[in-house]
Amino acid sequence: MSGLPRRSQLAAAVRQCSERGLRQSSRWAAEQLVGMSRDSPAGNADEHAMVVDDEPAVPSEEEEHTALLAKAYFDLNEFQRAAHALRGARHPRSRFLRWYALFLAGEKHKDEEAVEDSTRDSLSVPSGKPRVVNKQLAQLQSELQPASDEGVLDGFGHYVHALVLRELQRKAEAVSALVRAVAIYPLLWAAWTEIAALVTEPEALSALSLPSHWMRSFFDAHAALEAQQNKQARARPRLTEPAEAVPRSLLASPLRPPPGARGHRRSHSTRSCSAHSRARRSSSASSPSRSTTSASLMRHSTPSNSYCTTTRAG
Repeated sequence: MSGLPRRSQLAAAVRQCSERGLRQSSRWAAEQLVGMSRDSPAGNADEHAMVVDDEPAVPSEEEEHTALLAKAYFDLNEFQRAAHALRGARHPRSRFLRWYALFLAGEKHKDEEAVEDSTRDSLSVPSGKPRVVNKQLAQLQSELQPASDEGVLDGFGHYVHALVLRELQRKAEAVSALVRAVAIYPLLWAAWTEIAALVTEPEALSALSLPSHWMRSFFDAHAALEAQQNKQARARPRLTEPAEAVPRSLLASPLRPPPGARGHRRSHSTRSCSAHSRARRSSSASSPSRSTTSASLMRHSTPSNSYCTTTRAG
């Protein structure tokens, strides 16, 4: 994708992120694509983009068909089945989908355990009780770390590895993996927002070796808003570029979210999930006999394409 106009880069990112189940990143790229004027200089800029448009090595027909089945399971939030279908996958796209599905399966189970514990303990967690953890982390780390050490992970692989490292409380290593992810694939918006969530100090952000890519302007705007530095964001020269490049983007006026844009500042967080969890716990506490039904209704009332989990969704 090196040398492609920004619109072409964004179009490829929409497709590649969607194929891997990274719904928020795909949506973000699509929003910028639609918001970017076809005739704008930025939209037609012929830039070096360290983004790979062509997939490395076409997968076999059998693996491609298996990946289609796994993606169908994934889209229904049947993450464990998706991961099982892709056991033995060799293509980078299929391997990523398996790792990401395993990670989300573990997060889903962790959330369910946390809700059950809070219901059982009437909103109070006994002292000394171990933290509920994602039980897939050990397996994922045992597969991803060697792949990272051997240099065979692509940008998406480094991203999912960063999620695992984050959950293992290895923040510095997670940030390093995220920096590698955006260096290889700069249009992976989920990786940028994860960096902003993990590195909150401006000095620490400035010390990171982030790529010199036009996506950096969007990241700077997002990071400033995450830190609620509205005045600084307005004053930064770099932050004028998103508005010029993507005049109709949701980030073109980052300090003024559009009407009805819920969760504008933290599109990759699950702030609403906390509300769902509180509602489930509250309902369970007031009506214990209906706790299972209430939790089920809450879970299924969440849109199927935005699974509610404690991780920042991709």
